[in-house]
Amino acid sequence: LEQDAEEDLARQLVAKLCEKNPIVVPPSLVQQQSRMTQRELQMIAQMTGQDVNDPNLVRRVQADSETKVRAGLLMAEIARLEEIKVTEEDIEKGYEELDEQTGKNVARVKAEYRDKQKRDMLVGMILEDKVLTLMENAASISKPGDAPPAEAKADAQDGGDEGDEKTKKAAAKKTPKKTAAKKKAAKKDDD
Repeated sequence: LEQDAEEDLARQLVAKLCEKNPIVVPPSLVQQQSRMTQRELQMIAQMTGQDVNDPNLVRRVQADSETKVRAGLLMAEIARLEEIKVTEEDIEKGYEELDEQTGKNVARVKAEYRDKQKRDMLVGMILEDKVLTLMENAASISKPGDAPPAEAKADAQDGGDEGDEKTKKAAAKKTPKKTAAKKKAAKKDDD
């Protein structure tokens, strides 16, 4: 239940990030992401006996792929600006989490992730978790029914352009916490 809430929060943060930063994404990356998603759906469909040739599903996959690419590019830029790095220690923690999730021992997980493409995926997921943690710590999070903070109200009235810079500055001052998402990643603060 707690993990579901954290995943929902992450989705909301990523959606807001994409909404506030409507950058143009390379069509080739969107197509690549779309093909990967379609392959995943086909594998699931084969296992469950469902049809993946639904035109509505194809349109949703395309839209989701564009959002995923945009979010990936934006999060990579945040990581670059905030100088967020993935260390060998982070990767070791990632192996341990995969061990817990899959039931495979750490040595076997490490052997599987010697493949450069798999290792790069793991590094990308760890980096994404670090950026999400940074965003969570910088965000003004309220429960449904709570009045939004005064700064958020002012930001909404201003059009929100300054909010991104405020978020980055606030995020740089905070030490990220570990998340219970797929991979836990912690960033040591220089303060």
